[in-house]
Amino acid sequence: MALRESLLPYLYTLAHRASREGKPLLRPLCLEGGPYTAASLEGEQGEEAFLLGEALLVAPVLEEGARAKEVPLPPGGWYPWGEDRALWGPTWARLPAPLDRIPLLVRAGTVLPLLEEGTLALHLYPGAEGHLYWDEGDGERAERRDHFHLLPAKGGFRLLWQGEGDLPWPWARVRLRLFGKRLLRAHVEGKAHAAEQGGVLLPSFHEALLEVEG
Repeated sequence: MALRESLLPYLYTLAHRASREGKPLLRPLCLEGGPYTAASLEGEQGEEAFLLGEALLVAPVLEEGARAKEVPLPPGGWYPWGEDRALWGPTWARLPAPLDRIPLLVRAGTVLPLLEEGTLALHLYPGAEGHLYWDEGDGERAERRDHFHLLPAKGGFRLLWQGEGDLPWPWARVRLRLFGKRLLRAHVEGKAHAAEQGGVLLPSFHEALLEVEG
């Protein structure tokens, strides 16, 4: 339940796109192309895995007593949830499946909007862009759309943020967490904000420079 609550901004955005574009929230892996067609997955653990939008790959564990799962990875990079290492497809990967979580992976090149500690958090995966839709809760009154682009820059990355709509930004701060690189600090309008515990808390901005280690 805690994970579902944190995913609400992402799920809400997916639901909005589904209502406008007809794209389903849950998608079979065979739509990704590569070797993972419906025929190749038939009879394997891989037929249980699915995509949740473009960004998340979910692999439910349906075998009693199993504590690991063979997961088919479509082409590209995939980050196990909460980890900084990327796995590269197309391939099969054996992932741990303890009782408190199932294998969940994030596609490389994603800006994933989440709720964390009462504010919006952006989980950044290099090469990323992402979108956020938010409204007053009924889908009919004031609304806003936000677009994020993470670009390479000297010493790290530039994060560009463009918002539109008649709903004011509903959070006082936004938290950034970068995966694949260690974030040292973020610079907004000439002011440096040090990263703590892997993330940095910022006011709203149009451009942030992210300084990374190495």
